[in-house]
Amino acid sequence: MSSRITGLKGLNEAAEILNISTFTLRRLIDRGEVRSVTIGARRLLSLDEIERLCKEGAGTPRTRKAEK
Repeated sequence: MSSRITGLKGLNEAAEILNISTFTLRRLIDRGEVRSVTIGARRLLSLDEIERLCKEGAGTPRTRKAEK
């Protein structure tokens, strides 16, 4: 098995590493903010992409509503 293939993580494992839910990760992928590959029925993230997300973050940060 090549090192490229072993450098891929499934969504559950990637979400756990990133400390986010798999739902959030899927939403980020669907919006094009996170790159993934699909092999068969599985969506996978590269370790490079997971590392990029750890450093840069992804998505739009939540803002608090103004207090009245």
